[in-house]
Amino acid sequence: MKKVLIALGILFFIAILFFVYFFFFNFESREVRACKKGNAQSCYLLGNIYFSKTENSNDNIQKAISFFKKGCEFGFDDSCLAQKYMGLKGFDILSSQSEAVEYFDKLCKNGDLDACFNLASRYFIGEDLFQDMQKAIFYFDKLCEKDYQNSCFFSALIYENDLVFKDEDRAINSYERACENSSSDACYNLASIHITSFKNRDITKSIPLFKKACSTNISESCYSLGHILSSQIGYKNYSEAVKYYEKACKLDSTKCNNLAVIFSTGRGNIPKNQKKALEFYELSCNSKDLIACNNLGLIYQYEKGVEKDLQKARRYFSDSCQNGFQKACQNLQEVEKQIGEAK
Repeated sequence: MKKVLIALGILFFIAILFFVYFFFFNFESREVRACKKGNAQSCYLLGNIYFSKTENSNDNIQKAISFFKKGCEFGFDDSCLAQKYMGLKGFDILSSQSEAVEYFDKLCKNGDLDACFNLASRYFIGEDLFQDMQKAIFYFDKLCEKDYQNSCFFSALIYENDLVFKDEDRAINSYERACENSSSDACYNLASIHITSFKNRDITKSIPLFKKACSTNISESCYSLGHILSSQIGYKNYSEAVKYYEKACKLDSTKCNNLAVIFSTGRGNIPKNQKKALEFYELSCNSKDLIACNNLGLIYQYEKGVEKDLQKARRYFSDSCQNGFQKACQNLQEVEKQIGEAK
């Protein structure tokens, strides 16, 4: 019975852990591609993501089981174990929470770090009965001192977002430890603090952190580097900015607009290239970037490297306007007036 309880507890804590990751960092599509290519740990991760969505959804349960099965087939033992217990009929994890918390509390007090992390994760995400950020930060801080798994990252997350009390300095210290221990998300969050903070703003510190996170294909980090290198006085380097914008665009097509702007206007040593600008605007607009759609409308309205086409301009302005971009609504009125005058 204890072995079953431990296995179920481990499965549950991993599920809620990855739910937190999924909530803050939208990497699901990337992991699906990796799983299809035979990455067993990505399959296992996806199983946990769908397991965290299983409330009242048989479809998500089946997806979780399917990914666990793939992970098992690719040789990941933990995925085999997860598949085994997901297959248990009449399994109700919520009914065992009280017993599980008590059990893992005893293990934690006896020095079991896995049990301590399990408790911290439960208290962090929790249900109404068990969510307790004070207890979560207590366990995460203790575990962070030992650089245990992602405890420093979660500790920093709590301090940064005022989930118990806001302490930016503690958040920075914890993110630094997590970043040093290969947490790319921690590197990105730390770099972001150095950009947005009033107290700890330091662009020079942010750049190597963004580079480290970008090297692991975090698109937001590549995009942030492009923005710094194309807009911040004292840091401008348009060739480097284009390099990072191109990588961000390749990883996430919603992040192509600024790259298109550089090619559309020509910046520094980057000459105008309307063909490339059009290509990147279209990529971003097709991914529902409303600013890019508006910019496409302007290109067709004012013949910027393309043949003037007011009907196309109206379509792009309309799409952007209908989805809430007010400047596009103003441009739509203007182009409709032009169309009316041309009749």
